[in-house]
Amino acid sequence: MKAIEASELTKSYGGRLALDGLSLSVEEGDIFGFLGPNGAGKTTMIRILTGLLAPTGGRARVAGTDILENPQAIKCLVGALPESQGYYGWMTGEEYLVYFGKLYAIIDPRARAQFLLEAVGLAERGRTPIDEYSRGMRQRLGIARAMVHSPRVLFLDEPSLGLDPRGQREINELIRHLNREDGLTVFLSSHLLSEIEGLYTRFAIVREGRLVAEGDRAELEGRLGQGRRLRLEVSDPERALDFAGAVGGIRDTHRDNDAVVVDLEPDDAAATLLKVLVSDEIAVYSMQRLSPSLEEIFFGLTENRESIAR
Repeated sequence: MKAIEASELTKSYGGRLALDGLSLSVEEGDIFGFLGPNGAGKTTMIRILTGLLAPTGGRARVAGTDILENPQAIKCLVGALPESQGYYGWMTGEEYLVYFGKLYAIIDPRARAQFLLEAVGLAERGRTPIDEYSRGMRQRLGIARAMVHSPRVLFLDEPSLGLDPRGQREINELIRHLNREDGLTVFLSSHLLSEIEGLYTRFAIVREGRLVAEGDRAELEGRLGQGRRLRLEVSDPERALDFAGAVGGIRDTHRDNDAVVVDLEPDDAAATLLKVLVSDEIAVYSMQRLSPSLEEIFFGLTENRESIAR
């Protein structure tokens, strides 16, 4: 069963389309990255999928439940960490989770709170007032609160926004742990591409409320249509750059310390380059294929407005 299925979702605010016929699907157990710039419709999409906002048009199912037919059931099936999470600063972390456990009618809310504090790495700070928590600790507590009722799908809207690099890494590790240990499906929205590099299993790229592309990294690299990028460690980088620039099919070159990096289009361009270097007595110590970064994939697919899927 799909964790999320959305078909032709639209949402209009006073004549402005926040979502414009957006369709996507998320498999159970995915860490699904929902990526786009500010204003792309990411938060609107999450509000619709969590039953907080009705779409103007289209349909969607979350954990097998139709969001329009049974929006109340959706709230029991999902957990969410919104971009702006409210906290009761006078409560301790444990009191906060117990409070929400009671709202969800958890049989033993204190035991559940203690379990979740341990799971998110806050066991030793459970009796500390939330006002004394760092931003990273509050994000961890917010994820624990979203997990109080054991949801099927966890929605995280910009979970690492405003965190320092260490806090970002800790949140990413927590997401991986929840996905790996609990089999939890995670729908992660972000515009900070470098912060979630390598975290997702599949992702969608959106812009202006429309889908640009959807798939795993290999599929998106294929959509990008780039040739191969190779990094070659050589004995004479400067001469190697000169020769590489004269080989047909090589679109770009630059030096990287004792190596040269080349972007090439046809498959035989690499073989031609190696022959040229060896024939001119330039030793090639290693050759490595480089994958484009998530930012390169994103900008490569969104820079052309005609590439947006309709």
